[in-house]
Amino acid sequence: MDQRFGARIAAQVMVTLDRNGHHLGVYKTRDISATGLFIETDSLDLHLGALVDLTFVFKDKQRETHKFRGMLVRYTYEGAAFILNNSVIEILPYLEQFNAETLEANSQ
Repeated sequence: MDQRFGARIAAQVMVTLDRNGHHLGVYKTRDISATGLFIETDSLDLHLGALVDLTFVFKDKQRETHKFRGMLVRYTYEGAAFILNNSVIEILPYLEQFNAETLEANSQ
């Protein structure tokens, strides 16, 4: 059963994951909803229920960062899903702009 609130937005942006002060890596998102996200990875050394810090960095916005706390809720062969403790609504304008720029660049 899908527990997501709100529609998913296809968004390929980079997000860093940290846990207990240790950098886990930089990953690409596949999609984002108001309360969660899915990252593409074939390897992530975390157990279900693990809490992580996720940071989005938007370089075109003077390296503006947006930080969230998330919990790993699902693994698939394509990646991992996290539910967030607060909504990502504040970064939706950045995601929409990024997606529009990516689509424009890919169509040229």
